[in-house]
Amino acid sequence: MRLRRAWLTLAGVAVVAVPGALRAQAALELGPFIGVYAPVGSLGTPNEQGPLPTKASDLRALAWGAVGRLWFNARLAIELQGAVAASQFGGGEYLVCGIVPSGCSLTPPKEARVVTLAAQVLYRPSPIGFPVWFSAGAGVVQHGGAAYANAGIGAPRRLAGALGFGLDQHLGRRLTATLGVTTFIYSLEVDDGFGGSVMHGLHSDVLARLALAWRTRVG
Repeated sequence: MRLRRAWLTLAGVAVVAVPGALRAQAALELGPFIGVYAPVGSLGTPNEQGPLPTKASDLRALAWGAVGRLWFNARLAIELQGAVAASQFGGGEYLVCGIVPSGCSLTPPKEARVVTLAAQVLYRPSPIGFPVWFSAGAGVVQHGGAAYANAGIGAPRRLAGALGFGLDQHLGRRLTATLGVTTFIYSLEVDDGFGGSVMHGLHSDVLARLALAWRTRVG
């Protein structure tokens, strides 16, 4: 329900703002990006011997995604972005086996995948000079992959707040390079089905990205 209200609010903002944007010769930007997904702090996983990640570094990985932005004018825009980050952690330990170590096999690494989506409003303090911008909005973070499936919790998905900043560099009339950072802030509480929890706490996930977008005028 909270997720639906957040998206309806953003849609309402777009419905009100888009007509004015078109009259102001709005610009549309679409393109891929590569980045780094890096959770900060504790993941709140109490069982270090289980299948789930226990340290923030377990989920740190390269991220791939796409971003689209509609600039209403030189200062204000709406941005939609999505990314996937797949990581491997753990493994490398001998399985319980015979006396001779050479006859043992090593445990394989565990696999996790995090998907992030965000819808944000971007504001650029100055349309000229240093092209820095700031953003705020709502997002969704989903944890999944074999590690979560083996723990029997599927792929937990949570609504998040999204905050960001970055800067743009126009490369001619049609291309825009963007260096940006988005931080997802959310609470992840996953029950174990027996009155306890396998993950809990407030999470802060940082996504730093380098994007190259095609830019065109609208209207």
